[in-house]
Amino acid sequence: MSRHSGRRGSSLRLTASLVGAALGLAACAHGAGAERRAVGVALRGVCGPASASRDSSCAVRGTERVRGGYRVLIDRRPPAGNDRLAVVVRGRGVDVTPVDSTRPAPGGRP
Repeated sequence: MSRHSGRRGSSLRLTASLVGAALGLAACAHGAGAERRAVGVALRGVCGPASASRDSSCAVRGTERVRGGYRVLIDRRPPAGNDRLAVVVRGRGVDVTPVDSTRPAPGGRP
């Protein structure tokens, strides 16, 4: 075994570790992007296109990962509505369910 073969193995392990870390960061960034897209789809679906009035009449109360997509909890105030909705976004599908706004949101958030 030559003196350089130990360095080469160490260098390969370091490269493999860096590649693994980069892939892990890319997966986290992709997840955050997917969550942002799901929130955008949910807001457009129940509050209309982006506008100043939508920003003041619709509030995202929380998001959570569910099987195959995201569940976005949205509070609507006039003129968009006057209720709380759970919007599940999976791929291109959107499922909207009214939620009792007198109960606390999942995860202990109001």
